Amino acid sequence: MVAIAPPFPVSAFGTSYPTFNASSNGNIQFTTNSSSLSNVCLPATGLGVMAAPYWDDLDATGSGNGIYTVTTGSAPNRRFYVEWRTQFFPQSGTANFETVFSEATGQVAFVYGTMTSDSSGTIGLQGSATGPRREFSCNTTGTVPSGREVDYNPSSDYANDLQRGQSIVPGVTDTGNHCDDCITVIALPFPVTFYDQTFFSVGISSNGNLQFTGASDSDFFNECPLPTARVIDLIAPYWGDLHDEDTANGQGVFTTVSGTAPNRIFNIEFRENLFGVAGPPLLDFEVRLHEDTPNFEIIYGSLNGNTGDSATVGAQRDTGSHSTQFECNTGGLVDGLQLNFLYASGCQSPTPTPTPTASPGPCENYVTTTDTGSIVPGTTDIGNHCDDCATAITFPFPVTVYGYTFTTTNVSANGALYLTGTSDPTDGCLALPDPDFGRAIFPFQGGLITDNPEPGCAGYPGGTCGIFTSVTGTAPNRQFNIEWRAVHADDPTSPANFEVVFYENMPNFFDIIYGVTGDNGASATSGVQASGAGPATIFSCGTTTLTNSLKVTYACAEASPTPTATATATATATATGTATATATFTPTATATATFTPTATATATFTPTATATATATATAMPTPTISPTALTVAPASGTYGGTVNLSATLTSSGSPVSGKTINFTLNGNPVGSAITNNSGVATKTGVSLSGIYPGVYPSGVGASFAGDSSYSPSSGTASLTVTYGTCIGSDPGGVILPPINADGSSVYKRKGGSTIPVKFMVCDANGNSISDPNVVFQSGCCGSITRLSHMRGTVDDVNEAGLTSIPDVAFNYTGNHWQFNMDTMNLTAGYTDTFRIYLKYGYIEFTVAVK
Repeated sequence: MVAIAPPFPVSAFGTSYPTFNASSNGNIQFTTNSSSLSNVCLPATGLGVMAAPYWDDLDATGSGNGIYTVTTGSAPNRRFYVEWRTQFFPQSGTANFETVFSEATGQVAFVYGTMTSDSSGTIGLQGSATGPRREFSCNTTGTVPSGREVDYNPSSDYANDLQRGQSIVPGVTDTGNHCDDCITVIALPFPVTFYDQTFFSVGISSNGNLQFTGASDSDFFNECPLPTARVIDLIAPYWGDLHDEDTANGQGVFTTVSGTAPNRIFNIEFRENLFGVAGPPLLDFEVRLHEDTPNFEIIYGSLNGNTGDSATVGAQRDTGSHSTQFECNTGGLVDGLQLNFLYASGCQSPTPTPTPTASPGPCENYVTTTDTGSIVPGTTDIGNHCDDCATAITFPFPVTVYGYTFTTTNVSANGALYLTGTSDPTDGCLALPDPDFGRAIFPFQGGLITDNPEPGCAGYPGGTCGIFTSVTGTAPNRQFNIEWRAVHADDPTSPANFEVVFYENMPNFFDIIYGVTGDNGASATSGVQASGAGPATIFSCGTTTLTNSLKVTYACAEASPTPTATATATATATATGTATATATFTPTATATATFTPTATATATFTPTATATATATATAMPTPTISPTALTVAPASGTYGGTVNLSATLTSSGSPVSGKTINFTLNGNPVGSAITNNSGVATKTGVSLSGIYPGVYPSGVGASFAGDSSYSPSSGTASLTVTYGTCIGSDPGGVILPPINADGSSVYKRKGGSTIPVKFMVCDANGNSISDPNVVFQSGCCGSITRLSHMRGTVDDVNEAGLTSIPDVAFNYTGNHWQFNMDTMNLTAGYTDTFRIYLKYGYIEFTVAVK
C-alpha cells in the first residue's frame, strides 16, 4: 500500500480527496488502508470509498513492476494517471492497467494494457462499505481485453461507463421508421423499466432517439445541454438532424431480441444519415434494453468519422427531474464504443409514480358492454384541484390492467388514469392507441378543470370540484371508486361528473359510470389502451354518447363481457361478484342520485314531507322533463371581423323551438338567440376582437339552461380565424418581391450581400397587421426554418460548408415584415426551401445561390 497525493483533488461519489492509498492488489482506497488480497463483489464491507480498476491477488515485486504515476495537460484540464505494472500472484502472467482522474470533469477511467487473465478480479467503484456501488464486473472472464477502457461519470442516477471494441447485434425486424422527422411507436417485447417506471411501448425517432412518453416529432434539432422539455423520458444514442427514408440503400431502424426470458435483451439498431445526405447509412448505432434490469447500453458501429459533434448523447427522466449526459455537440464517439448506463436504484423520484408489481397475464384486449348505474360518491379528496395536472394515488388493493398489476396510478384532471407516463391536454376525438400516452384508462379524456371556484362546481356536494375516492365493501370483496367532479375548460359552467370503479376480487374488468357530463362526451374520448402502440379499445370518440346514468363495463376478452353474464365457464365468482357489485351501488346510488341531502333528511324525519319530496324528485328528472341535445355548428371568420354562430336544439330527434341558447367564443359570453321552428338558434355579427388567427377545436360554445319541460344541454364546435385579403397590389399571406413566388429566384453568393425576405398578412379590412402576436406562431418576432437543401438549378459550384442563418427576427418596415438573409450563409450550387410559421398557417419560399 502506498499513499499518493495527486496534483489536484480527485472526486469519488461527489466528494473530493486530496490524497488516497493505492494498493498493489489493484485498488485505490480513499477512506481506508486495507491490504486485503481476496477480492469480493461490491460492496466490500471491509473497505470504504474505493476505486477498483482490477482488485485481485496481484504481485508487484518483480523487476520493473510497481505503481507509477504521471500528470498530463495543464490546469484546470489536467489528467492524473496511476498505472499498475503487476503480475498475478505468484509472479505469473501480466496485469497492466491504470486509473485516470480528470480534473475538469471529475471522470474516473480505467484503461487496460496487457491482461493475460481477467477471470478473477473485481472492477468498479463504491461509495461506502454498504454502497452505493457501480460494479462493472466481478470474477467474470473476458470483460477487459487489452485496449479496453471503462469510464465512470459523476451521476446521481444513471452512471454510464464506456467500453471500446464492441459490436452491434444486427437488427432483423424493420420497425417501419423510414422518414425525415417522424416517430414510430412500437410495442416492446417485454416490459422495460426506465429509471423507476415500467413501459410497454417506445417511440422511435428518425432523429436518433427513443421517447418512452409522448411522440415529439419537433426534435429535428438536438438540444444542449440535457435536460430538455421538448421530449419526455428520453434515451438519446445520437440525437441530431437525421433521416432514414432511403430503404433501397438500407436506411431505417431495425430490432431483434436476444437471450431467453426472463433475461432477454431488446436491440434497437439505427441505420441513419445526416440530414441532406443521401445514399447508404453513414451512422450505425444501437440501444439495448433489458428485461431484468433498468440498465441499458448504447453501442456504436460504423460512424464513418462522425464523432457526434452535432449530436446529444444521454438519458432523461420525464422532462428533466433526472438526467445524465455523456456529450452534447462535443464529439468523442468512435466505432466500437459502448456506453453502459447503470441505474442507481436508491435514487428516488420527486413524486410517486405508478409501478407495476406483477408479471403480465393473458389479457390482451377489452370488450365493452353497457348498462345503467349511479355514481358512488367519493369521500376522500386526493388533492387534485387544477387545470392540466395529475395526482399520484395508491390503490387500496392491486389493480390489473391488460394483465399487469399496479399499486399506484396518476389521476389526471383531464379525465384519465395514467398507469405509465403522463400526458395531459387534449380535446375531442383521440384515435387510440395514442402515442402521447402509455398504459392508460380514459373515462373522459378531454379539456377539464378540477380547480375551485368555478361556476359549474356549484351542483356538486359542498359546491366543490376535485377528484374524490371511496372504498366500499370489505376485503377481499372491496370496491374502489375514483370520482371526477370537474367542469369543462371551454365552458366552466358545464359540469363533467364520472367515476371509475375497480373490484378487488374481479381483476378482469372495471366499470366507468357517468353522471351529468355537459356535452355528453362530444369533446372527449373514452376507452383504454395497453400502450402507445396498442392494443386499445375505444368506446366513444367525440360523440354525445356519455349520458347520465350510463355504465360501461370493460372486460378482458377472456372474461365475461358483462358482470351479469353467465357465459364464463367459471361463472360462480364472476356472477357473485357482479351481483354483489350491483346490489352494493344500486341503493347507494338512490341516495346519491339526488345530490340533495336535505331531501333525504326530510324523508327520514317527516313521512308526509317524504312523500312530497319523493314525488317531486321523481317527477323532475324522468317523466315530465324531456332530454335535449344541442348540436353546435363550426364557425369561421377573419381576424378583426365578425362571425355567425349557430346551434340546433333537439329532443329525441325532434326540433325544440322558442328556447334561449347562450353562445360563447373561447369561453367568453357573446350573447344569445332563440331557436326557430327547426330548433336552430343563430347569432350573427359576433365580433372576433381579441381572438388571434388559428384553429380553436372547442372555440364555439352553446348552452341551453333547461326549463320545466326540457333538460339542460350544451355543446362545442371548432372556431377558425383566418387572415384577410390585403388591399392594393400586394396580396397577403405570400412572399413578396424581390423573391419570386414561383421559386425561380437565383442570387450570387458574395460577401456582405443580403436577400430581403418580405411578406405581409392583413385583417378583415385589408390592412397590413403589424402586431407580432397576431402574425407569428411564437408570438414574438418570427423565424425562418430550413425545410430542404438540394443540389441543382444553379451553377454547379462545389463549395463546402453550411451554417445557420444569423438573423433572429423579422422587423416591421413600412407596411410589411422583412428579414435580411445573408447569402454568405447559404451554399453555392444549392436551392434551399424555407418556411415562415404564422399564427395561422405558414409561408414557404425557395432561393438558389450560385
